[in-house]
Amino acid sequence: RGSENVSSITDNGAGDTTITFIDGLSNTNYSVVVSSSSGLLTNTDTMAAPYVYTTSHTKVGVTNNAGTPTDRSYVNVIVLGGQS
Repeated sequence: RGSENVSSITDNGAGDTTITFIDGLSNTNYSVVVSSSSGLLTNTDTMAAPYVYTTSHTKVGVTNNAGTPTDRSYVNVIVLGGQS
């Protein structure tokens, strides 16, 4: 729920999201922490990870245990890095 330094979130398709920053980061040497959940007590296995790092945005992907891109009810993203 917070949106610190996020100007937009774009759904690029199943399991593929772009997070665009308000103020660009100073370089691409930043960390992105991602988690996902169905919101239910019985979760299926998924993997959530960043796969694009630019100074203006990052992209994160979520896949199921078969490696197929999948949407989840909740995708949480934390970006740790210096703004320019």
